[in-house]
Amino acid sequence: MGDEAELVVLEREDVNVPWGFSVVPCPDGVARITQVESGGLADDFGLCDGDRVLHVGRMKVDPRDGLNLSNVEMLLRMPTPQLEIVVLRFV
Repeated sequence: MGDEAELVVLEREDVNVPWGFSVVPCPDGVARITQVESGGLADDFGLCDGDRVLHVGRMKVDPRDGLNLSNVEMLLRMPTPQLEIVVLRFV
């Protein structure tokens, strides 16, 4: 068993409905998913507390040459009906 990257595509009909999760920084610079709301969109689409966010859309999450945590939080607040996120989880 080891780490596995997975593309998760979240969709919502009403852009005012929250995605149902938060992000916090990791020591290596990527973001970690936390506070996944039970029964919320993130939960319904399979995101889990502890998943590490590698990409949002086509943008790499890396403060050295990609998105930083503030950028990720901004993208999560955008009024869009779809969110593509690549997460790394330990399986």
